[in-house]
Amino acid sequence: MSEALSYPEELLALARRIVWYKQPEDALRNRGVFLAHLMTQGSEEDLFIAQMHFPDEDFRAVLDNPPPGIFTRETWERWNREYGRVPVPPLPRRQFPDGSCGVLWSELYPIEPPPRGGNTPAS
Repeated sequence: MSEALSYPEELLALARRIVWYKQPEDALRNRGVFLAHLMTQGSEEDLFIAQMHFPDEDFRAVLDNPPPGIFTRETWERWNREYGRVPVPPLPRRQFPDGSCGVLWSELYPIEPPPRGGNTPAS
């Protein structure tokens, strides 16, 4: 028989906002996925609340074994730099059974730098 975990209401409210498509208790059961969503989508206030309930080691563990498909390039770089992981490792990717990797959104839709010089739209 497994014992049900009880979570503080402020943590349940946070899980409800961050992982809206799951019941909060279910979202919190998979700590790594929950924290990855929080690290990607959470506000400073959300992070403050989470840091009262999760030790720093849990945030580092997410970077050591990140779930693919959650971090954006910006949030991945930000958190790795914050934890002194420089150079920043590549963004995590989904791996298929044949060993190939999923395509990153930025590979499908690269952001082109704006043209230099007088190529601005007319007013």
